[in-house]
Amino acid sequence: MISYKMVISNMSLSFSDLHLERKYTTEGELSPSKEFYNPVLSRAILYQRVAGYFSSSSFAFIGDGLYSFIQNNGKMQFIFNVQLLEEDYKQIELGLSHPEKIIESKFLSDLSTIEDECVKNHAKLLGWLLAHNILDVKIGYLEPSITGQTPILHQKSGVFVDQNGNTIAFTGSNNESAMGWEYNSESFYVFCDWKSGQNDYVTEIKSEFDLLWENKQKKTKVIPFPEAVKLDLIQIAPQSEAEYIKLLIEMGINTPREKGCSTNTTIKMRDYQQKAVSAWMDNNCQGILEMATGTGKTITALYAYAEMLKREEKLVLLVTCPYTHLPIQWEKTIERMDIRSEIRAILRADGNTKKWEDTIYATALDLLNVSKKSKQKSIVILATNDTASSDKFQKMFEKIQTLCHFNWMIISDEVHSIGSPTYQKALNSEYQYRLGLSATPDRYFDKSGSDFLREYFGKTVFQFSLREAIDTINPDTGTSYLVPYDYHVLFTTLTNEELETYVDLTRKIIKLENALQNGSIPIERDNLDRLYMKRQEIVKNAANKFDVFTEIIQKLYDENELNHLLIYCSDSDPTQITRVGKYLETLSRQKKRLIKFRKYTSNESSRVSKKAGCSERDKILEYFDKGDFEVLLAMKCLDEGVDVPSTRSAILLCSSGNPKEYIQRRGRILRPFEGKKKAVLYDIAVIPFVDPGLGGGEGGITSVSSILEKEKKRMWEFSKDSLNQPDIDAIIDEFLKKMVRKR
Repeated sequence: MISYKMVISNMSLSFSDLHLERKYTTEGELSPSKEFYNPVLSRAILYQRVAGYFSSSSFAFIGDGLYSFIQNNGKMQFIFNVQLLEEDYKQIELGLSHPEKIIESKFLSDLSTIEDECVKNHAKLLGWLLAHNILDVKIGYLEPSITGQTPILHQKSGVFVDQNGNTIAFTGSNNESAMGWEYNSESFYVFCDWKSGQNDYVTEIKSEFDLLWENKQKKTKVIPFPEAVKLDLIQIAPQSEAEYIKLLIEMGINTPREKGCSTNTTIKMRDYQQKAVSAWMDNNCQGILEMATGTGKTITALYAYAEMLKREEKLVLLVTCPYTHLPIQWEKTIERMDIRSEIRAILRADGNTKKWEDTIYATALDLLNVSKKSKQKSIVILATNDTASSDKFQKMFEKIQTLCHFNWMIISDEVHSIGSPTYQKALNSEYQYRLGLSATPDRYFDKSGSDFLREYFGKTVFQFSLREAIDTINPDTGTSYLVPYDYHVLFTTLTNEELETYVDLTRKIIKLENALQNGSIPIERDNLDRLYMKRQEIVKNAANKFDVFTEIIQKLYDENELNHLLIYCSDSDPTQITRVGKYLETLSRQKKRLIKFRKYTSNESSRVSKKAGCSERDKILEYFDKGDFEVLLAMKCLDEGVDVPSTRSAILLCSSGNPKEYIQRRGRILRPFEGKKKAVLYDIAVIPFVDPGLGGGEGGITSVSSILEKEKKRMWEFSKDSLNQPDIDAIIDEFLKKMVRKR
């Protein structure tokens, strides 16, 4: 028996989130397949169905609900009628044949007559579901009645169960077919076990199904699906994940993000990307591409790699990334490009892979022995900064080069992240071709690190700013490469306690800076950096920000704009994201409407599940794109390299003075998405006032200046490229003037 309380993962959404009608009919304005079948199936882990007639054409109307059901590790149990003729029963009575053999013969006959390609595709999908034990089918039939008639199994009901054990049952006139769900004149009633007065109906419908499934009903005989038919269907089913995805696409079934699938397609290069590659090659194949978030830095870099493949007999590409989820994204992008056919292997060296050094070394030796006539003349290594800078990686490189003497190309994604003293070890001087990628290549408060990067990679050879991306029309889509945005800033201040702590830290910083400058005492730069970080956290996590945040949420709710909203919470204060979630739950109770939200943090796994073909984080973003929940609560892990194109508005509840961070966050919301005309950014700025009780002084005045300069820099940066720049500039100016008068 299947356990109805089984937990696949916490990615699946609950049935209770859905608004379900009591009755659905094909005669009305609502489409049963779109309004009921699809959304319910996408949240289910079990679907039990009994129907008088089944056609795999029903899959065409499930759409992406079927894809999500499969990703949930869902199971289907179907019981279908087969109508035996009078001569069939005579053969059974005379002992000339068994019911199983007659039923098998009927199904095999139906399969052999399939000619229409559309019908064939439905049968192929049926075979795939059977082959992967997603679908279990049984056949029901009735013996002839005393009247001499040939009765049939005519029940039409179904049961859905989600991961929380919530159960939906339905019963009515519709069969499991395209005709039954969409075209015939049909109707059915829906019962939910969490709703008052409906549990008994759910229990009854489910009990009747279970009795049938176990062949315990009086009239109906239920037998397993004929094995020969099952084998025939499996034989025509897709034999690989790529074939399966291709089949779904041919059937018009949406497969969001094509998780884990290798479907090579040509990605057209944009004009500015071609200019970027040319500029890099003209600079002796070294340099930095300074391109706004969302303008396709990854694709541009891979086209630069493609150019090097034309030149080199054998080539190793090393891609370094700051986070473990980014190598996975690079791999998916490479799999979609034509260059994949020239790559011997794509290998990962990160926290998710074991014994990567042995695998890479063995693959390098394999590449060395590949014939010159072979098209596969390169290997790709996708690594984190942490792994690429390790002694283990450097020793592996030396071992490979001793035997192979390959030329290497390095692409550093978010190149600013690899400029720290620890990660600089990844930038081997023997890598001939060097390409750095970032919207903000200079390191924050680290001139020496920035200088090192410029020296290693070379100058910025190409720039494509945010303003250019917003103003430039993509000829393929007729819209800009990034969507325009409105900017709204709201102001708050520090509490007296926060300001006192900030001033105290500032005084310590001034003292250490003077000591460092005068050289009077030995001091490590790290100590000073720690004080900077500690002081910055005070502004990032200012308590008064939360009151402003609730005002924004109330406004969005009242204006019915609380959808596809991204809220950036603090990565250093985990209580903040919890508090935001509790507030949304409280608001739901006050407004008597559920505000659906999910968290996207380091607690949600980025590891790709072999069964699902995607990670938990991927699934969360997929549901957000589809609108299955309205609000996404995010922390730092969403800053770099993660696409959330459906985001229409964002609230910066926590934002630092680091341009790298806030520019990346703005870029997250400006990517194009269907139906998205513009984005809206809400920023909460902290403008301090010196409490007379603090005594002002050097620490107090410097503290105010420090906070002001960082907050003003961010406000002016966001304002200058916004649609409402004149209005927001006037608001900022007026507020700052008031603050000066108060001081």
